[in-house]
Amino acid sequence: MKKNIVIYGLIAGAIVSILMLSTVNYLSHCEGNVNYDTSMLIGYASMLIAFSLVFVGIRNYRDKFNEGIISFGKAFKIGTMIVLIASTIYVIAWLIAVSYTHLRAHETVLDLVCRLLLEKKKTNIY
Repeated sequence: MKKNIVIYGLIAGAIVSILMLSTVNYLSHCEGNVNYDTSMLIGYASMLIAFSLVFVGIRNYRDKFNEGIISFGKAFKIGTMIVLIASTIYVIAWLIAVSYTHLRAHETVLDLVCRLLLEKKKTNIY
């Protein structure tokens, strides 16, 4: 059971993280022409694809390791653990992306420049 949970959790985490990192990379290198609707669509689609692996992981465990029968509690436990692993990987990738690019979700490129200049000015004062 643990191998099944880890495999599907890692795959789901990799899918959602890679697509999120590619979107953040796109946002950090554009010249102010940002289409946030496309980024939002990519984000939701990646989460839908990644977390559909919860169903696949539970079904795989039921069919291959449990002879076609699984209780609700066991399926809930497997699903929760897969989501926990995938979410942890996503958060780690998000932390890396935010610390590397200095982007925040609500900022435009102009806001980013102003914030970085203000931070630089604060460090020069002290």
